[in-house]
Amino acid sequence: MNQSTDFDLLDPHANGVYFVGREDAEPIATGSVMASLHLTRIDLAGVADKAGLLRCMAAALRFPAYFGHNWDALEDCLSDLSWLPPGGYVLLFEHVDALQNAAGEDFDILLDILAEVTAEAAVGGLPWHVFFVLSDEAFERINDAAAS
Repeated sequence: MNQSTDFDLLDPHANGVYFVGREDAEPIATGSVMASLHLTRIDLAGVADKAGLLRCMAAALRFPAYFGHNWDALEDCLSDLSWLPPGGYVLLFEHVDALQNAAGEDFDILLDILAEVTAEAAVGGLPWHVFFVLSDEAFERINDAAAS
């Protein structure tokens, strides 16, 4: 996972999962729209488990009715967003602290799935970026963990 957002959103080589501070959310959203990428904001306020996470993602991304509400189904849907406009995707997760604190293992699985999906898209030349907006405290924990 990365912590810098200094790149061209249209460059598939920059695809990945990024942690950003609250002050970065609006510039990322604006940049995504200006780059004609499909932006989906996912508000995880109050979400503290896998079931809630998958419900929020399914609703925000308008997953098809056949979505199975499990990790494999999530990866399948994220790898084929054919019901959304083509051209590239940006997910902007907000209020992630409760999920990260209460369901750390599920949060890590989500990160792995998103990293795989964005890497696959890069091979195909499709811009696909994920941003987790973190509180200052959570951002410091990530920095501390990366340093050790």
